[in-house]
Amino acid sequence: MKLEIDLGQLWSNVNKMGRDKAKITLEPAPVNTGGSGSPNGSGGSGGPEGDGGGRSRQKHEPAVPIEGGALSEESFKIVEGPGGLLQKDGQQIMMYMPGHYPERFEKALQDGNDGNRMHVAFCIHLEKMKQNGNYDTKYFATQRIDDQFSIHDNKSDRKGHAALKVCKYCLNKLNYDGYAVPGRGKGAIFKDFSFEAFFERYASFFSSHPLREVPRTPQEKGYTKDWAEVSRRYRASRNYCCEECTVDLNDYQYLLHSHHVNANKQDNRNENLRALCIDCHSKQPYHDHMLVSVEDRHLIAQLRQRQNMPAPANWSHVFDLADPGMNGVMHFLQHNHAPIPVVGQDIQDESEAVVATLELAWPTAQLAIAITVEDAVAARQQGWNIFSVEQALATPEHVLGALRQSRFT
Repeated sequence: MKLEIDLGQLWSNVNKMGRDKAKITLEPAPVNTGGSGSPNGSGGSGGPEGDGGGRSRQKHEPAVPIEGGALSEESFKIVEGPGGLLQKDGQQIMMYMPGHYPERFEKALQDGNDGNRMHVAFCIHLEKMKQNGNYDTKYFATQRIDDQFSIHDNKSDRKGHAALKVCKYCLNKLNYDGYAVPGRGKGAIFKDFSFEAFFERYASFFSSHPLREVPRTPQEKGYTKDWAEVSRRYRASRNYCCEECTVDLNDYQYLLHSHHVNANKQDNRNENLRALCIDCHSKQPYHDHMLVSVEDRHLIAQLRQRQNMPAPANWSHVFDLADPGMNGVMHFLQHNHAPIPVVGQDIQDESEAVVATLELAWPTAQLAIAITVEDAVAARQQGWNIFSVEQALATPEHVLGALRQSRFT
């Protein structure tokens, strides 16, 4: 049945308010990241025939349709997303200026480092444009991860593709891999930056992701024909427990994968396999294609707590257990010798129902950092002092100050 929705009255009200319509061009995303919702699994994603998944709450949608045009003040408000990232219609995006002056255009084609920067966060550069009202420069939004970004010559109709590099202001805003922390090696972090790894790191901050290609069969992905049965038998032999964090997933078997240690999907020897929960699996080297929802990460965190697993003893353990999108916040806290937090703290209401899961929490101080707005609101209603990820990144000294004022002093 065709569903028709009349939005005429809504737009009429918008027009009465005198607000501009945002116009940003979005390039389609041509390459699959094989997220946790892939129906057949892929190199680490969870599908019934992949590394041992079944269901997943990660949604995959077509690329976000966005109109092209000048970047207005309203556009800035629309693209500023969770954690200081950029978003449109619930999906993560990046922004850049495809137009280059002739000399720079030629250089960018040869070396993307000579081209315009790719913005991955609402950084100080975009903030200054917003404050100065300088919205006449045309930006494009993109979800590409293959380093082939469309550019053109401002003085002619010449077009091409360039491997543009990430904006360093954005890395600083997100404290990506500790970029803003002294001694972390900014040059190496910039050089090693991967757009694919970037999208994977913040996957749980967004409810849906672009479907980048048609799902393939396990054999097309490099697995043996009997991989589904091999994976099932191996996970059963480990009693459906993660061999990394030890969480018991007997009641949630779809969250346990079978991982090839040497990355050879044809090598199904037991000594080359490890049973890993989807959280631990996504953090393995070269698993940038995995997209894990915040709900799945929170569920695993809740199970770890309910099974009385040991609390993190040091910051290295915190990094292992926490959502990878908290990376920048954790580097700030570690550098400033903050107390070790609880990872994935459940918050209950008067009826003992779980109403929120807080990514990093200090229960004695009733202070925490939350990823989702819903968790933050629910926790505040229970008397907790909550910082958003963006607040913690922008003013980590406020988090540290609040901790010092607690009984940790």
